Amino acid sequence: MAGIYVHLPFCVRKCPYCDFVSYTNPSVSFAAYVDAICTEARNRRHEARGITFDTIYIGGGTPSLLPAPLIDMLLSCIAGAFSFSDAWESLEISIEANPESVSAPWLDSIRRSGVNRISIGVQDLSEAGLETLRRPHGTEDALKALSLADGIGFPSVNMDMIFGIPGQTVKDLETSIEAACATGVDHISYYELTAEPQTGLYRDVESGSTVMPDQELLTQMTDLVESMLEAHGFHQYEISNFARPGHECRHNLNYWDNGPYLGLGVSAVSYLNGFRCRNTESLEEYVGLVSKGQSPVTFTEHLDTEASFRETVILGLRTNRGISIERIQERFGIDPLQYYKDRGVIIEDLVDGGLIMTDHNMIRLTKRGRRIANRVLGLLV
Repeated sequence: MAGIYVHLPFCVRKCPYCDFVSYTNPSVSFAAYVDAICTEARNRRHEARGITFDTIYIGGGTPSLLPAPLIDMLLSCIAGAFSFSDAWESLEISIEANPESVSAPWLDSIRRSGVNRISIGVQDLSEAGLETLRRPHGTEDALKALSLADGIGFPSVNMDMIFGIPGQTVKDLETSIEAACATGVDHISYYELTAEPQTGLYRDVESGSTVMPDQELLTQMTDLVESMLEAHGFHQYEISNFARPGHECRHNLNYWDNGPYLGLGVSAVSYLNGFRCRNTESLEEYVGLVSKGQSPVTFTEHLDTEASFRETVILGLRTNRGISIERIQERFGIDPLQYYKDRGVIIEDLVDGGLIMTDHNMIRLTKRGRRIANRVLGLLV
């Protein structure tokens, strides 16, 4: 499987917890930027020669700020530039959207362009939580956007949610989860809020003006998210992702399988034929380079077999299904149990510690292992 990611880096305002590349007052028009992405796509066709793509994911930023005709133009250009494994209507084509910037006509138009999966950035379903996160929408805006998406007939609807918001209680979270499940969405991504460096939230935490929840409370919240979503018919298939049967995000599954992907746009990352590269983070530089027929790539690295193997193990263990020992051996010619044993990491010790379980040729994190996933996976890097 292989995917195409398109980055649309425009936002009305920057959320204090966001560390993605985005622009609130861009000096480049939406139309000029989409034209640059189309040019980049045509210029990079040779890199994807021999690859057939299965998914397209348009992320941001806030893609729903762009007029629908530009989304249609973008998808038409991608359709003409690359090869796909199936008919257009059978691909998974996702787009991110924010509640305050969607409308029925916009949703109807992008659905007609081929988008069949929409991810709406709700984040919380309480006014207090949204105010703390400084979101530009309220709960009614979020519920209306979800209702509109359902009415238009998107085959799959995801909502992005956050827990561990400063000031949030377990009861607050329980109420928000109940409200989320009542919307009837097919997929929920529930992320623990983290104060990433270079964000406003990080600066607030460092200054002491904002206090993050302690680990005991976060553990209670994590348990609550998992148990409540399971009770409402969602199955957890990755640390932060829950889906009703058949609604798992195929694009993200390809990431966690360490499969190939092509990134288009500002700061977009690609991983093709063993090489990872990243485009410039500067909007002006990106458009300027592409318009001159030059590559916008500013960073490239080659992953040898061992590096790719380790990444595949780490990414695969984020999923609840884990990794197949047999498949890993076939793909890289490396036995993971022996590989880590030779480097002083005994998988059996992690099993005895209740952090990892092995069964039927699979290795996966236990529930306890998921709670400290970063520490466990750090041993396997």
